[in-house]
Amino acid sequence: MIDNVIVSVTTLLSTVVGAFLSHFLQNKIERRKLLEERAKERREILLGVYKQLLKIINYYPNEAPVDLLRYIEYPPYYAGENFKVIRNTLVYQIEDYKKDERKNIVEISNREYCIKELDSIEREYFEAKKMYQNFSKNDKVIFDLYASVGVRNALVDLEVLINNAFIAGRFGFKDENGVDRKEELVRKLTYEMRLDLETIKK
Repeated sequence: MIDNVIVSVTTLLSTVVGAFLSHFLQNKIERRKLLEERAKERREILLGVYKQLLKIINYYPNEAPVDLLRYIEYPPYYAGENFKVIRNTLVYQIEDYKKDERKNIVEISNREYCIKELDSIEREYFEAKKMYQNFSKNDKVIFDLYASVGVRNALVDLEVLINNAFIAGRFGFKDENGVDRKEELVRKLTYEMRLDLETIKK
């Protein structure tokens, strides 16, 4: 009789433990599937936003006005997105140099080249700025909700560089050694996006 009780209790305990383990494993599997589905949805949402953001960032000019003006003697000071003032100053300098026979023709041609390049930089900058403002109005909320901290920090670094180059006029994209800081920050942003989308592992 005691043997029957022991067998019954053992069977009951194994049934209860088995049911508990089965329920626990089933919940774990369902939770994992749910997390995988959410991660997939998040990646799909972010993929479109990241593609659009990289397209806009790559549309910004590869050279800032300060980079361009660095190579001429007595360059005008650039700040505040004021391309017109820089262009006018360069025109006045060209006119002045043409009057002075002692001035080098190279300085005149350098300024003419700067004016031509400034036109291109200005057009690209304002188009990219407009595209980024549209992105900020429409997709920035999704970006802020879903993007990782690494991606957001990399974007802030890039925004600071662009503002310093085009609004403050403090720095260009290239440092004294010719290293392109914009390119470095775009690579960093792309790397963080890939990590966030789990296309690469850290």
